[in-house]
Amino acid sequence: MKHRILVCIMVLCLLPLLAAGDGIPIELWDQSKAFVQQKAAETYPDWTIRSAVVYGSGTRHGEEALIVDILLYRVANDALNFMRLRVLTNPLLDEEPIEWHENHPAPIPLDTGSTDDISKFIAGWESAEDPGTPWLSSPPGFAAFMLREGEHWEELGAMNHELVGVAVNAEGRKGLRVASWNGFSFGPVIASPMAETDFFLDTLHSGEHVLFLWFGRDNEAYIEKGKDGTWRWTGVNNGITVYWFSDLYMLDDYPTLYDSNNNRHYGQLTLPRSLDTLDIDRMVFRGPQLVQFLDAAEWACVRENETPLYSAPDGEIIALCYSRLAGRIISEKDGWVCLQIGSEERGLKAWFHQDHLAYGSEIEDIHCGFPVYEAESVEGHRWWLDLTAFVNRVLDLSADSLAADRDLNSVWIIGRSPDGRWLMEVEEDIVAFTRVDANIETHDPPEYEMPDDFSLTDAEWEAFWSEPAE
Repeated sequence: MKHRILVCIMVLCLLPLLAAGDGIPIELWDQSKAFVQQKAAETYPDWTIRSAVVYGSGTRHGEEALIVDILLYRVANDALNFMRLRVLTNPLLDEEPIEWHENHPAPIPLDTGSTDDISKFIAGWESAEDPGTPWLSSPPGFAAFMLREGEHWEELGAMNHELVGVAVNAEGRKGLRVASWNGFSFGPVIASPMAETDFFLDTLHSGEHVLFLWFGRDNEAYIEKGKDGTWRWTGVNNGITVYWFSDLYMLDDYPTLYDSNNNRHYGQLTLPRSLDTLDIDRMVFRGPQLVQFLDAAEWACVRENETPLYSAPDGEIIALCYSRLAGRIISEKDGWVCLQIGSEERGLKAWFHQDHLAYGSEIEDIHCGFPVYEAESVEGHRWWLDLTAFVNRVLDLSADSLAADRDLNSVWIIGRSPDGRWLMEVEEDIVAFTRVDANIETHDPPEYEMPDDFSLTDAEWEAFWSEPAE
C-alpha cells in the first residue's frame, strides 16, 4: 500500500508535465531517477548505491521509454560485491509495481590484512556517475591473487565474467591482467608481458568484450574477447585511420566513397596478438608500419582489368576480372595459379595465368578496378545503402546464405561473364553471378577518396603529430 501511495503522489505531481508533449519532459527524468533510487534503497537495505543514471531508450506503447540504471555495492564474504539494477519507469505511471532487473558483475576479493585501507577507500568511493562497469582507481588490497610480488593496481574493473586491470610493478612497468569468473570461482590469471611503454586504460569506453588502451595523443589499441573466450589485440586507431586485424588480412576500416578493396591490406599480422604474449612495447599504429609486419605469402591479386578467370588450367573462361581481386593461393600447376576467392564453403576456386597476378606485398601497389554500382538507399538517403536488399535482388541465393551477414559492408563487382552477368563477392565470403534479369547501373568512381595515413608523406605525418591534441 505504501508503494502504491508513493506512485500515486508521483503521478499526480507529473501530470502537468506529461501533458506538455509527446516526449517525456526532462523534469520527469530527474523525478523518476530520484524515486527509483529511493525504492532501491528500501528494497536492498544491505547495499549502498554508488551511482545512478536515467536515459531514454526506444519506445513503450508509443511513448519514449525511460530507464534508470543503478549500481550498488557491499562488502560480504571477504569481497567487494556489485549489483546493477535496471528499471523501466514507464509502468510506474500506470501504478504498476517496480520490476527490478538484476545483474551481478564479478566480485573483487579483498585482502583482509589491509582492512583499514580498504574501509577508507570504500568510504570515499561514492562520487561516480557511470553505472556501467565498476572501475576502481589505485585500490589497496583488492584482488591480490592477480598481482605478483611488488605490484599494485592502477585500475581494476569488475565485468560480468572477468576482473580486468592494469598492474604496475616497482620499476613502473605496466601490464594487463584478466581473471575469468564463472559465478562461483575465478580461473587462471592471464597476464600480458610487462611493458615500459606508458599507457592507460580508457575506463569510459572499455567494457565486457573490449578494452581500450590509450598511448597518448590519438594512439589507441583495442583488445577484444573473442567467441572462444580468448583476449586478443584486434586493432588500432592513430587519429587518422582505424585498422582492424582479422585472421585473414588487416583491414583499414576508414570509409571510402565507393566500393573497392583499396583499404584492405592482405596477410597475417606477425606481431603477437593474444593477451598472454602481447608485446605492448612493439605495438605500431601507422598503416605503412603495420603492413611491414604482414605475412602475405599466401595471397595474390589480379594485376589488371579484363583478366581472364578460368575454371581450370586451359579450361573455359568463367569471367573477365578486375584489378586487385584478391585470394589465397591454394594450388599451382605448370604456370597456372588457383586462388580461393571468398570462403571455401561459399566462394570460388579460380585459375589464372601466373603472370596475370601480383603476389604477397606486391598487392599494396595494385589499385582496385571494381565498378561502382547503384544500390538501394535507406529512406531515400543516397549514401545510406541497404546492401542486403541489393544482394537479395541481384543474386539468386538461399534464405540462409545471408543469415550471418545481415549487416553487409563489402559487396563488390569483381568480374563479368561472357554472357554479360556480373560476378560479385559478398563480404569476401560468397561469390556468385548475378541473375540474368538483374539490372545493375554502374559508373566510374569519383576522383576523390577519403584519405588515410597511407596518403600522408612522412613530413605530413610528423606535422600532424606536432599539432596539439584536441
